[in-house]
Amino acid sequence: MKPWSAQSISGRLTALVVFVSGIALLLAYVSYLAYDYYSLRNNLIESIDSQANLIGINSETALLFDDQQAAETTLSALRGAPAILTAEIFAADKTPFARYTRKGSDAGRLIVPMLPPGKTFAAWIQDGTLLVGHGITSNGKLIGTVYILAETRDVVHNAMQFGLFSAVILVVCFIIALLATTLMRGSIIRPLENLAATAGIISRKRDYSVRAPVPDRRDEMAFLAQSFNSSRRLRNAPRNFPWQTASLRLSPTPLRMTSGDRCSRCRILPSC
Repeated sequence: MKPWSAQSISGRLTALVVFVSGIALLLAYVSYLAYDYYSLRNNLIESIDSQANLIGINSETALLFDDQQAAETTLSALRGAPAILTAEIFAADKTPFARYTRKGSDAGRLIVPMLPPGKTFAAWIQDGTLLVGHGITSNGKLIGTVYILAETRDVVHNAMQFGLFSAVILVVCFIIALLATTLMRGSIIRPLENLAATAGIISRKRDYSVRAPVPDRRDEMAFLAQSFNSSRRLRNAPRNFPWQTASLRLSPTPLRMTSGDRCSRCRILPSC
C-alpha cells in the first residue's frame, strides 16, 4: 500500500499530524494577526491623542484671548502628519473656533463634538477613520476641545504586511512539520510494515517458522512483534488436550458408548 494513501496507517498518521499542525499554526496566525491589528490601532490612537494634547496646550492662550488666527496657525503644524484629514478646535460652548483640513481631502466633512461631559479624552473608529477628542483645560477648567480626524489606512496596510510576512512563516513551519513527520513516522510504521509482511508470508507459504523482526526498544511495537512471534511458536507446539485420546481418532468403525461411559459433566464424551 502506498505510504501516502489515505487507507494506510502511514497516510492516516501523516494526515493526522498535518491536520493538527495546520490547525495549531492557523490559530496562532489568526491570534498574532488580531493582536498586531489591535496593537497598531492602539498605537495610532495614542499617537493622535498625543498630537491633540500638544495642540490643546499650544491653543490654550488663543482660546483665552479669543485669537482664532493663532489657533489656526497651531493647527497648521499638522501638515506634517499625512494621516490626519481634519482637525478642529471648539470653544467651551461647542462652537467652532479654528479648523485645519489636509490639502486634497474632503473639506466639507464636518466634525460634530461628541466628547461626553466630564471626560477629557475619547476615540471613535468608523468607516476607515479615527476620530479623537481631547479636552483643553486651563487651571482645571474646560475651555475648549480639539478633535482630530485621521485615516486608519496605515493600520490596515501595516497589518496586511505583517499578515503576509506571517503567512510565509506559517507555510515554512508547515513544511518543516510535514518533513519532520515524514522522517519520524518510519520509527512507528516500519515495525507494523514488517509485521504485516511476515503475516503475508505465513499466509501464502504456510511457513510458521518465519519470525517478525523485533524492534530494539521497549514499547508497544516491540511487545506486538514479540506477541506475534509467541503466537507462531504456540501454533507449532503439540496439542495434548484431554479429549484427544486414541479412542476418539477417526476410524472406519464408529465409536459406541453407553450412558454409563459418558462424562457426568458434558454428557457426550467419555469420562474426561
